[in-house]
Amino acid sequence: MYKKPLKRILVAEDQPDLSDMMEMILQNYHYQITICRNGKEALEKYLKQPFPVIVTDLNMPKYDGEYLIDELNERKAMPILLVHTVVSDINKVIELMKKGVYDYILKPLIKEDFIHRITKAFDHYQSQKFQQTIEKEREIRTNYQLNWSLWREETLNRNMDKKELLLFESLKTNFSQGQGFGILVTTMNLIKSVSQLKGDYYQVEKEIMEMVFSNVNSLNKVIELFSEIGKIIRDGLKLEIILFTEFYKIVNELIQNLDNYAKEKQQTVKLYQNATSNKEYKLKINKEYMKTALKELFLNAFKYSNRNSEIVVMTEIVENTIFISILNNPEIEIPEECSQLIFEPFYRISKFVYDSYPTYDIGLGLTLVDKIVRHHSGRITMFNVKSYLQESSNRLNNFQIELPIEN
Repeated sequence: MYKKPLKRILVAEDQPDLSDMMEMILQNYHYQITICRNGKEALEKYLKQPFPVIVTDLNMPKYDGEYLIDELNERKAMPILLVHTVVSDINKVIELMKKGVYDYILKPLIKEDFIHRITKAFDHYQSQKFQQTIEKEREIRTNYQLNWSLWREETLNRNMDKKELLLFESLKTNFSQGQGFGILVTTMNLIKSVSQLKGDYYQVEKEIMEMVFSNVNSLNKVIELFSEIGKIIRDGLKLEIILFTEFYKIVNELIQNLDNYAKEKQQTVKLYQNATSNKEYKLKINKEYMKTALKELFLNAFKYSNRNSEIVVMTEIVENTIFISILNNPEIEIPEECSQLIFEPFYRISKFVYDSYPTYDIGLGLTLVDKIVRHHSGRITMFNVKSYLQESSNRLNNFQIELPIEN
């Protein structure tokens, strides 16, 4: 069962009234708090079991806050640090920020500001961890199956018997189950068994015919999708150059517009912007088609993720490429050997149809996404990554789009 990440925070504060107030506030927001009275105790507890976020006072007995920060800076994995201080020490805080302190909290404590800064700090920690795990996986896979040339060669040399078997099994599923093909065949058989011939006409109940009309509409959507894919392949896409800030806004608005689908299983979406704040970055895209591709990926994430889970969306720059990663905690994990097959026509992992989500449940949605991304001179890949945001690590599906930066 999916567990939300543990929000563990270490607070180093020698004044009991302040630490008690922090503890009371943070517990109300479901944080797990450990209180220390000085820097020495805080460092010992951190070395025994690292914390993602530490809030420290500057003036404490034994080890003060600055000494604690210096000691933590010597560690391989530094936590997200916040300093609890008074206005008169603000210049000192600015110096400490050069040593890696993330933010500061002013005394006297203001609840709303305190929670806002803690939330930002924990979000920053999550963003860093996801970025580190993705970069690690990317490095491994760049040398192997995610290398584009090697993947193309592998595709050409793939065992055709196995590929055709998987394809035909998927086709069988599509034509025998779910809304559209399967129900239409079942409905026509039902009509054949219950219809009555009266003169030159067959008499059929209204409810049965409405089922036929509904499924004909579904089949028409499939035909339209085939036409859309064919049009992209044949004519390509008309692209325009936009600033990355505009693209980021498109992604954010799309997430907001799809919020109702996330709420169906009480899911949340976190959008992180890593190293992409430079307003000079430019992309060459077709806005409407890119929205279509991203919408399909988001809806699939909602549809196949565990209830109460979190979908993480990250944007980052690596050399001359912008990466958009959509990570979800899946109900059904996609096997590594299927990581490229899922973009082929009619291939499906799940045998079920989810009518409440407006995706293409006949195994063509990801094919459409792949065609759209390719015609942006980009590529889309799927690989599994480990999440270390909770005590027992779990695997996430990462659908990653790569788009070139325009000079």
